[in-house]
Amino acid sequence: MNKTTTIIGISGASGSGKSVLARHLHQRLTESQSLDHARILHEDSYYRDRSDLSFEVRELINYDHPEALEHDLLVQHLQALRDGKSVEVPQYDYATHNRRAETVSLGPVPVVILEGILVLH
Repeated sequence: MNKTTTIIGISGASGSGKSVLARHLHQRLTESQSLDHARILHEDSYYRDRSDLSFEVRELINYDHPEALEHDLLVQHLQALRDGKSVEVPQYDYATHNRRAETVSLGPVPVVILEGILVLH
C-alpha cells in the first residue's frame, strides 16, 4: 500500500486565527480520525537565516514580505515529507530575529498542517 501525505495550507493575515485553526484542526484529526501523526508546520520556521546582518539591521526587515522567507527550503521539505523522508525543520528565534542553531526533526506523517501568512503565495 502506498502511503501519502496530505498537506493542508492555512493562510491569512497576522492575528487572523491561523494558529488557532491549525491547532483545532490538528486536535480534531488526531481525536476523530485516529491520526496520531498529524503535525503542524509553521511557515515562521522558514524565515531566512540572516546571521550575516547585525541585530539592528535584522530589526528593520519586513518579515511580512515573501523575500523574508526561504520558501525554496520549505517546498523541498514538503516534497521530502510527501516522499516519506524526514526533514530538519529550522527554528526561528523572534528575540534575535534569526534562526537558532538547532533544528527539529520531523518524520513523514499522514497529514501536515502548514500555517503562515504567505503559505499560499
